[in-house]
Amino acid sequence: MSKAPEEDTELEPLDDTMIIGGTQFPETGSPHQDTDERSGATLRRRVASCARRHYGVLWGLASAFVYSLQVACMEVAAVTMDPSLVAFVMSPVMLTCSVVAIIHNGQALPRLREHYLWLLMTGVAASGYVILLTFALSLADVGDVVTITYISCVLIAFLGWAMLGETFGVFDLLMAFVTLAGVVFVSRPPFIFGLRGDGTEDYRSTLLGIGIAAATAMVITFIMISMRKQAVLGISAFHTMFANSLLLGITSIALCTSTDGWNCLTLREWMSSIGAGFCYFSGQGLCLCALKYERAFVVNIILTLEIIFAYVWQVLIMKAPPWWTSCVGSLLIIVSCIGVTVHRDQTKKRSITRALASEHNRESV
Repeated sequence: MSKAPEEDTELEPLDDTMIIGGTQFPETGSPHQDTDERSGATLRRRVASCARRHYGVLWGLASAFVYSLQVACMEVAAVTMDPSLVAFVMSPVMLTCSVVAIIHNGQALPRLREHYLWLLMTGVAASGYVILLTFALSLADVGDVVTITYISCVLIAFLGWAMLGETFGVFDLLMAFVTLAGVVFVSRPPFIFGLRGDGTEDYRSTLLGIGIAAATAMVITFIMISMRKQAVLGISAFHTMFANSLLLGITSIALCTSTDGWNCLTLREWMSSIGAGFCYFSGQGLCLCALKYERAFVVNIILTLEIIFAYVWQVLIMKAPPWWTSCVGSLLIIVSCIGVTVHRDQTKKRSITRALASEHNRESV
């Protein structure tokens, strides 16, 4: 990750005089006016310097906002469209943006067969992610679906232990139970919470949507593990986006054809699907910008704000205020995500410190 740009170190002049032939002559203008101008320039420079130091946070906030807007657009489209058709309309938008980014950055094509194998696997998983997410949004509220997808933070820690030999201690296990409690609150099964209000909520549909969202979280976990490997291999993120969008288009065409999902779209459906595709690419691009200035664990914490943004869109666009159980469940999942992320970062720091200390001891001997 790149280091944030340093502060502007240009010094202000000591006074507002100009020297001509060894004699000082004051600049024209009121001294109070000159002082105010200097103060304003200093304030603007300090604000710009502070903004540069927090570029990572700002880009992360923008990424969380755009990601939430993506799922909101998908929710609007999924109301009247087949999920595979939504994915089909999204794919050319994502593909075009990826090609433009690759050309703009002058990136060459991958050369190794292993690179293409990992791009293929990640692309298939990303296709499943988009289609499953759209199915989940067609059945459950957007805020609940986004909340459930964030259990991937805990799943990544578990898979890191199972597949990569990373630590998974008592604290991680505790956060896993907190996540499970959050899932129960969000899914609000009737045998625990019973019927509320007038009892007209379709629990079967909601539970099915939550179940599909949990499957989406598992797919996200695999994608994140795969992208770790791709980063080690030196595969560009834009090549990954290109492969994901290409395979998404192929998969969605096959599904639309096999399920007879083709139909004419209204302007609202076109705009929401295209907007979802553009926000999908933009969210990933903004996340990459955030990682240039800030550490990954900080960016991951900021991205959990997508849950809050999603509930805001749910109220503003879908006119569906969240259940109190959803509020409690989302809070529990956010806490578990932040806890696992911070704990893993601290564990990594301690491991690096111990490794450096042991190496220093060997050199001393």
